[in-house]
Amino acid sequence: MGRCGAGAGRQTGQFLRRHFRRGVLIAIDVREVPAQSLQAALTVASIPVTWSVAAHIHSLAGTDIGLSGVTRTTQVRDGFRNQLVGRIAEVQFEDNHLASLKSHGFEWRSHYAKGDNRDYSVTHPKTTAELSINVKTASTLFRNAMSVVKLEPTDCVPISVYKALGGSKSWPDLIYADLVDFNLRQRADDFVSGLGGDEELLWDMFSWYGGKGAKTAEDAYTKWIHGRHKTRLQGLIDPACEFRVISAKRAIAIQHAIPRRCPGLGIKGGFGEVNVHVSVSREMTPWKNVESILISGGGIDEIHRLVMNQVTRSVPEPLL
Repeated sequence: MGRCGAGAGRQTGQFLRRHFRRGVLIAIDVREVPAQSLQAALTVASIPVTWSVAAHIHSLAGTDIGLSGVTRTTQVRDGFRNQLVGRIAEVQFEDNHLASLKSHGFEWRSHYAKGDNRDYSVTHPKTTAELSINVKTASTLFRNAMSVVKLEPTDCVPISVYKALGGSKSWPDLIYADLVDFNLRQRADDFVSGLGGDEELLWDMFSWYGGKGAKTAEDAYTKWIHGRHKTRLQGLIDPACEFRVISAKRAIAIQHAIPRRCPGLGIKGGFGEVNVHVSVSREMTPWKNVESILISGGGIDEIHRLVMNQVTRSVPEPLL
């Protein structure tokens, strides 16, 4: 079972780091690791002290227990653990698809550091239009999809309703490019289960400790670990899988037209992410088709036209 699976020790809050002592494999609770070991790990990975946990650890004497007195979460911070597959998808998109567009005269910029609802923007000298792209990854199955949203699990991708609403308001032509590889997360979990040393220690820390400045620190760690193992991590992607595309506006239109696709809306006291679930085969377009339009079928202006397309329908408008 991979580190991100349901291993009993991990799920009950055990922070285990593997060590050999006199040839014997032993396990150490990360909460008992001396500050000097944690300080060394944070330094080698260039984790900024703007993260409150890192600042606390660096303020201690080397022999003190590094995480003593630091509040940990009650369950694994799955949002952090998803960042590795997100990074894999972003690099795949940059190295293959954005590089291809650049060879045809397009330019692209990354907006990831700004924390926007878009990751990239694409432009071309022949138009003033700009295409905004958010790269995602569908790396786990929604196994109850058929009973909940009437889609097959292998034909179902979630899109955040509120992010789609906010993103389309700022960038009306925003599109999502989703790497659909439902086994990628498990492969990444299996990879992580083989980490050791500072890589494993920091993975455990970020999996259970948040705090002020955690997002920037997590980004630094994810880029560090990916940079050290890029070839292996990119090799986890199933060659048969591809990026599929849907605009934020179309996702919102599906949510309006088929409310069942958005479980959780209207539930009293509901919290957390609310997603609209879309069909991979019927409602998402292969990226290769989008790229073909960009290069030889009308460019960014044609993509904008497709996203902004409207039809007139008769809709109920009760007067009483």
